[in-house]
Amino acid sequence: MDFDFSTRLSWFDVNHYQYGYRVIVTEPAEEGKAEVTFVSSKKLLSVKTTEKNALVYIKFRKVADGTVLEFINEFEAFLHIVECKKTIKEKSWSHVIKQFQGGLINAMALAGVIGVQIRQVTFYTAYREDKLSAMGTSNPVFLKLPTGEPAKTPFRTWQQNALEIEGRRFKHAKTRLDSDGLAEVSLSGLFSAQ
Repeated sequence: MDFDFSTRLSWFDVNHYQYGYRVIVTEPAEEGKAEVTFVSSKKLLSVKTTEKNALVYIKFRKVADGTVLEFINEFEAFLHIVECKKTIKEKSWSHVIKQFQGGLINAMALAGVIGVQIRQVTFYTAYREDKLSAMGTSNPVFLKLPTGEPAKTPFRTWQQNALEIEGRRFKHAKTRLDSDGLAEVSLSGLFSAQ
């Protein structure tokens, strides 16, 4: 059964999404308040995701702060998933990975409802302070030179520009927030359709 895009979009509560060339993902909690603005020459659909409104029939209840679909055409999109944290440290980074996993699975369900095939996925961690990098940590273990096969420690996964989630490798972009908790991500030309 075929439904056009505007019909599929009308199935969503207007209080839970933004649609246009500029969308904003927010973290409203006072201790980590943040806003990440995504801009593109392509249409964007941002769906507000929180643990409270994650899909209850999916077992992954921890979700990232925002999901942004960047449309290639009516039936294909790039997926951008963002999590905002005031400070990145070992414990918070492990939690972010779980939120990315839940965000990805919830976003795949969203894509199914609106009939969009995901072509590429990028995860974004928006943060003000980095205490996980070697220079930002008080943990002397992170300052040691590795020997042998590199272990998948929070420090190592944070240093890479890719993440492994659900057995697949995805691009990861670190996005530094300014002192007011704001950042802007320009998506124009970020990917090419494959």
